[in-house]
Amino acid sequence: MLLKKYRALIVLAIAVSVIYGRGHILQINKLGFDSYEPITIASDFDAAATYYPRAKAVFEGDLLVGDFNVAEYVASPAWMSIISPIIMGNFAKLFGSMKMGMVVSDFVFPAGIFLLFYWFISLLTKRKLVALVAACFFIFGPGLPFWQFTDNIIPPIFSFPFDHIDWPKLTMPFYLLAAIFTYLAFTGKRNLMIGLAGIFAGALFFTDLYEWVTFYTGLGFLLAGFILTRAYKDAKIIGSIIAIGLAVSIGYWMNFWDLTHLPQYQDLVTRVGVERSHGLRFFTWGIYARVAVISALLSWLWRKRDTQTTAYLLAFILPIFVTLNLQVITGVVPQPDHWARPLLPFLYGALAVIALAVHERYLKRISMRWWIVSGVLLLMLLFSVEGYYLVKVGERGQTHDAFKGAEVTRAQHLMPKHGAASYRWMKDNFKKGTVVGVISPVTNLDLQLYTNTKLFLPYGLNTIAPNEEIWQRFFYLAHLYNVPEHKLKGLLTEDSEMGLYLFHNMFYSEELNSYFQAGNSQEVPPEVFEEKIVRYRDMDINNPPFKLDYVYFGPNEKALGAEDPVIQNPKLRKIYEDKEIQIYQL
Repeated sequence: MLLKKYRALIVLAIAVSVIYGRGHILQINKLGFDSYEPITIASDFDAAATYYPRAKAVFEGDLLVGDFNVAEYVASPAWMSIISPIIMGNFAKLFGSMKMGMVVSDFVFPAGIFLLFYWFISLLTKRKLVALVAACFFIFGPGLPFWQFTDNIIPPIFSFPFDHIDWPKLTMPFYLLAAIFTYLAFTGKRNLMIGLAGIFAGALFFTDLYEWVTFYTGLGFLLAGFILTRAYKDAKIIGSIIAIGLAVSIGYWMNFWDLTHLPQYQDLVTRVGVERSHGLRFFTWGIYARVAVISALLSWLWRKRDTQTTAYLLAFILPIFVTLNLQVITGVVPQPDHWARPLLPFLYGALAVIALAVHERYLKRISMRWWIVSGVLLLMLLFSVEGYYLVKVGERGQTHDAFKGAEVTRAQHLMPKHGAASYRWMKDNFKKGTVVGVISPVTNLDLQLYTNTKLFLPYGLNTIAPNEEIWQRFFYLAHLYNVPEHKLKGLLTEDSEMGLYLFHNMFYSEELNSYFQAGNSQEVPPEVFEEKIVRYRDMDINNPPFKLDYVYFGPNEKALGAEDPVIQNPKLRKIYEDKEIQIYQL
């Protein structure tokens, strides 16, 4: 009986699972499971550079993932999401490998998020069909409410983000559960719901900064509204959720205390990328306008029918006016272009409620089923347009993350040919924690993915090493590889790859609205390079300033103008060699 009642939901959840996992099926069929790599630098840079290696660190035995690049900082506090790598790493352990864990997770997590979002919308609207359609649009194109129409309306329309670690694949379940149990708590007023709402609200501290700030701002709006309207019982419920959440978050604040008391904390902040200003943000007026219109329609069409649901949705939609302007109070805010993300589930909820109200008020003569069928057809049409467009893009030699057809992206999911044998050899022969020195950003990122080594030259977003230490490590390798000064200058001041690798967003503009505008640069300013080249012109290449066990030399290093390091240091002992690659032991 239960299966029959939710037959459509189950079928759609299975469809979501297959659609999100289809890329793996196609790629494995073409490449074979042993050759297939689900995450590579070419297929998903952010995942390959940061999120996948963090989960891999847990899979390999770490309990808390702090600095997983540098041997000297293995006991550091966590710098990014605490719980996401723990979830992904342990999920992979269930299936025996990171590869298998990643493949299975793309079948499981998007379908789970689809079911949770269906539950969320069905609570708000009390309509299963409305919830089904809203969940379908949300799971494939959560950013549709913010889609920018241009002169030529072209894809990507759908973003397929729910296979991306760690946001939103690993964080969205916690966010939706916090939203669901909070709604159930103050509409049903059950102690169990209050407790669960508090637990999941507290868990948000361990998942994503933007989500917990937005959610607690929404809880604050609800609390203030209930107090002002003298709804003290409801205010007590929200106060209890906040209190429980803060109690759950104690571990987060302990880690945050340790992190902020590091001498180099401000270096870490600048590498993440921030805007510094006390000005109001008017640049995002388009977001404000959409939120204002949706809020007004929600209040007009739904308030008299369901005051609680209206108050709830408004409380979690309106925080965007606060979060996008936090810099007015704090003077500094990290990557503010991320603040719209937590708004999406509630914005979809408001749009679903508005659509239902419009139908019942003005379009009741037209069957609800007709509207549902129209929505499904529209979804299929947009899918078809998107698929056709992206196949054409693939035929032109371009790729897109959304549609991962085997013919389009096959080469993106293979280990680099020139390095594959050496990476496997290192994984089989080096102890965990062995430090390898290499000057190429690409090789360093590959080492994170395919070996169990530490990096002498870390990725700036993954390490808590001070900026000056990163410079020192870089110039030591530059001398060891005998990279000419003019080549170094070009690498750092004319090409964004090296600046991005070493310092991530440190050289982005920090002016208000810079993260919403094109033209930001990750190249190192020439005057900074000149100052550093003078400071580190004389270094003893026979005595590395930090732990270094082995040095790697291959095609990526040659492409940067590097020479075989044994020329500068004849004491290096060759322990591995193939046609293109040499590995030396100090």
